[in-house]
Amino acid sequence: MKSIVVWDLPTRAFHWALAASVILALIIIEDEGLAYTIHVILGVAALVLVLFRLVWGFAGGERARFTDFVAGWTTVRSHTLQLLRLAPPRHIGHNPLGGWAVLVLLALTLLAATTGVLTGGLLGSATARAVDGIHELFGSLLQLMVFIHIAGVIVDWVLTRDNIVAAMWHGRKRIEDTSSAVSARGGSVLLAAAIAVPLIVFGGYVMTQIDLTAAPGRSSFDSETG
Repeated sequence: MKSIVVWDLPTRAFHWALAASVILALIIIEDEGLAYTIHVILGVAALVLVLFRLVWGFAGGERARFTDFVAGWTTVRSHTLQLLRLAPPRHIGHNPLGGWAVLVLLALTLLAATTGVLTGGLLGSATARAVDGIHELFGSLLQLMVFIHIAGVIVDWVLTRDNIVAAMWHGRKRIEDTSSAVSARGGSVLLAAAIAVPLIVFGGYVMTQIDLTAAPGRSSFDSETG
């Protein structure tokens, strides 16, 4: 057995930052006051993080790239059958189902965050009211997917003894010493910073455009038509 680098620092920082922002945003749900402001901040943070991950999926370290962990149907089917037999193989990075779970989580977070931002009045009160229900739907779907993701991680951990949680924290895994077991290349922190800075500026601009005094359908929007 030998220890190799699996996930680069920017990927790991992204993962835990997104997990924190999404989980807290799903817990702190209010229509007004400080809690509403915190919910909005968390939503914008999640939006910025997902946009970063979409870019990092092409520019990041080897196992952070979509081409590494988004498997085709044949591979997913084979892994699923092995999982149903309670004998899934270990993978250096994400397993085939886990890779697709990452994409679904990113998509749902992007949709929930984007519709949430629009409920803040960026495109007017009519749009804010129209997308409010859609935002809640995506939020519910995201919550469901978070539970599925956590359950999948636990099941994989039990069946393969592959502690992906620890690996996502320190970036390393202990695997069999084979010619293919090599540390992932790439994942420059400086490149990640160069990508993140303009996105953070974008997030700050979005925050300035959101009406934090009232959630969709409440006082400030009502006053426009009253």
